[in-house]
Amino acid sequence: MEYAKALTDQLNAWHSAVDRLVVDEVTRTTKSMHFYDSIVVFERGTVSAPRSRKTGKRSFPADR
Repeated sequence: MEYAKALTDQLNAWHSAVDRLVVDEVTRTTKSMHFYDSIVVFERGTVSAPRSRKTGKRSFPADR
């Protein structure tokens, strides 16, 4: 279980400020992890680096 918990950190390495977490094969090939009683299920597949973009129109004055 401790190993699986460490893998959840690795799964989210792109979002971490912790220096020890570097994007690796686990980060790039694991889409999700699901925890059940005595079972951990890994959904595998190609995962791209996350991007951030803003869309839409401002709905309130910018000077506030």
